[in-house]
Amino acid sequence: MSGYARGDRLMRAALQLAARGMHVFPLRPRNKRPAVRQDWEGAATLDPDVIRRIWRAAPYNIGIATGPSGLLVVDLDSAREGSTAGRVCDGRRTLAAVARAADTAIPRATFTVATPRGEHLYFRLPQDVRVSSTVGRLGPHVDTRAAGGYVVGPGSVLANGRYRVVASVDPLPVPGWLLARLRHAQGNDASRVVLPTGRDTSAYVSAVVRGEADKVAVALVGQRNQTLFGLQRDSVT
Repeated sequence: MSGYARGDRLMRAALQLAARGMHVFPLRPRNKRPAVRQDWEGAATLDPDVIRRIWRAAPYNIGIATGPSGLLVVDLDSAREGSTAGRVCDGRRTLAAVARAADTAIPRATFTVATPRGEHLYFRLPQDVRVSSTVGRLGPHVDTRAAGGYVVGPGSVLANGRYRVVASVDPLPVPGWLLARLRHAQGNDASRVVLPTGRDTSAYVSAVVRGEADKVAVALVGQRNQTLFGLQRDSVT
């Protein structure tokens, strides 16, 4: 696919997300890193004219600023444990265990995006509720993005795969059990979070170590400003 065609497809995807109330900003082509020189959260927009101007310049991947969008996105990764056992320890199993502890189940009818490593579940936060992004706090292979965070939006392409919508419905309100569990987890050290099963321990430790590095990339928010942001041009192939 030509760079022009990719840019047109990504522009349409960005416009569709903005129409859902999701504040978008450009990521570098085929990359997760912001193409905005500074304050990516302040640059996130719903304005169709701004979106068209950005994505006509290059086939940027799409970032969704979860804080301004009023979203909580649950990132469920999959990872294979041990070449001999062949077991899959994934975020969906972890989240299902958290849901069972609350005598419920993971909602299915919410906006869902398949990622190269798993899936993103989108939920709407109440206007008066603010939660921070977390890494591994709910358990192995489960991260969340909310205030101060962003996710790669559907339509984006990385070297290892594409982000695509698999449930094109409006995000549900965040379930009460999930919000309560997040608040509890954020008030405690990650090592005190109860694991869903004993055999997940090694994966959980790995997730915590991975999380310490990931926090640097997702937790910082720049100062908002009123000036139009600049973009970092990458070569497009």
